[in-house]
Amino acid sequence: MDTAPNDDVFRSLDSYARVNIKLQPTDEVGLTPTTTYNIIADDVVVGVCELRQHARKSAALPPGFESNLYLEVYPEFQRKGYGTATLRHLLHEAHAVGMKKVSLNISDDDIASQKIMETYGAVIVEEANTTEARPIFIQHYEISII
Repeated sequence: MDTAPNDDVFRSLDSYARVNIKLQPTDEVGLTPTTTYNIIADDVVVGVCELRQHARKSAALPPGFESNLYLEVYPEFQRKGYGTATLRHLLHEAHAVGMKKVSLNISDDDIASQKIMETYGAVIVEEANTTEARPIFIQHYEISII
């Protein structure tokens, strides 16, 4: 019987994984349960997004700017509807896991992202500068999920 050249490697990795790799829900170790998605169109990754079941604070932002959404469409794929479609998917996923609202931080010069948020009824609940060396003015949005 022919054996593919990588069979031994796969068996070794599988044995290693059974002994050395442990999967643990992130909330058991104090981390936020998060689902990360690649945004794929025509078999090309055009961006990435995250849905966190609990809002997470950024060290560069003041209290009250905890967010549970992250959405990035890579520059060469922007202005093609991917952000809008992805946000619709994320809101559906958030509703499916019982979330009542989601939040997201957007820099004040990111007009396209602001328009996407407003399309889904997002409201600005707070604004502030980041605490980085070169501060960025950030708007904190919330979207209620019905």
